[in-house]
Amino acid sequence: DIKSPNILLDRNGTAKMADFGLSCTTRQVGAQHVTVKIAGGTPGYKCPFYERTGRFTEASEVYSYAMVMTETLVGMDASANDPQKPGRIIFPVAETIAPDQPGGLTRIIRHLDVSSSWPLPVANELGTLALRAVNRVDERQRPVFVELVRALRGLMERFRSLATERGSNKAGRL
Repeated sequence: DIKSPNILLDRNGTAKMADFGLSCTTRQVGAQHVTVKIAGGTPGYKCPFYERTGRFTEASEVYSYAMVMTETLVGMDASANDPQKPGRIIFPVAETIAPDQPGGLTRIIRHLDVSSSWPLPVANELGTLALRAVNRVDERQRPVFVELVRALRGLMERFRSLATERGSNKAGRL
């Protein structure tokens, strides 16, 4: 159940996951997927393939993580209670960014969270990665977690270099 509220930060800023509900419901060691009768999960983070088929895979979790990445970039919730109509859920990321439509990266860049001061090269690369990971047409086109980790580590290393090049005064703002 990867979603922003389940990502906790310790005193050093290290991310920790909470809520492993679905991972505790099966004993299928080494299985490539789990099939459930009723798809659980949080609206806005739940993979459309998983929701439609009940088949839960690594790609389902990649989708959820990519929604968190997108939220981080644009400062919008994947889902929220509709303030206009109680009991209704709205999907700010899906409605504003429309990640499954052409031009998603342009919309991410246009709606970057200004309080985060994203350097444009970092936002472009992170946005491109997030959009690949929420591919709704073919979940097999999504990166696997190992690829996501490698890409994020590489981005982090290049970001540190960028921050160092800009000088210690500006590095803190990046």
